[in-house]
Amino acid sequence: MSLDPKVSRLFVAIVPPDAVRVMLIAAQRELEQVWPANSAAWTKPESMHLTLRFLGNVESTRIPELTEKLGVRLAGFGEFAVVCERLGCFPDLRDPRVVWASVYDTDERLAHLHGRVDEAVQGFAEQPAEERFVGHITLARPKQIKRFTAEQLAQFVEHAETPRLGEWRVLSVALIRSQLSAAGASYTELFHANLR
Repeated sequence: MSLDPKVSRLFVAIVPPDAVRVMLIAAQRELEQVWPANSAAWTKPESMHLTLRFLGNVESTRIPELTEKLGVRLAGFGEFAVVCERLGCFPDLRDPRVVWASVYDTDERLAHLHGRVDEAVQGFAEQPAEERFVGHITLARPKQIKRFTAEQLAQFVEHAETPRLGEWRVLSVALIRSQLSAAGASYTELFHANLR
C-alpha cells in the first residue's frame, strides 16, 4: 500500500508496560479457547495501547506544532495510577466488533487526561471526539462472527472471573503514527508528552 509522505495517520495514546502486556496476551490465549480458529484479528503485543484520541490524517508539516501543543497542555498534569481488568465488547455482547480489556482509575484522572488531550488536538483531528470516553485496550476484532460464537463469547466475558490484568502509573502520553499495509497496521511513536 503506497503511503503519502505529506500526511500522517496519527493518534494519541497511553502505552502499557511490558508486564501488563504479558497479562493481556494471557487473556488473549484464554479467549482463543472460546473462538474457532481464525475467527478474530488479534492485537499484536507491540501494538497494544489505550487510545486517548484518534486524529486521522494530519499534514506531516504540522506535526511539530501538534507536539508542542500536546507538550504544553499536558505538562504538569501529574502522574497517576490506572488499573486494567475486566473484559468487554463494543458495541455490545450480542454484536461484538471489538473485544477489549477495561482501563480505569478511581479519581477520574484518566477522563480528565482525555479532555486535556482533546483540547490540545483541536484543529488537527478529522472528526470530533466520541461523546463518551471508555478507557480500554483492544484485544481482538471478531471477523464474521456467527451467532453461536457470539453467544460463547458473551458467556465467557460475562462469567470470566478475570483477575486484574495489571496496574501501572501513567507517566507520559505518546503521539503515534499508524501505517497501514496488507500485513496490518504498524505503529511508530513520534513524541512523548511527559505528565510530570
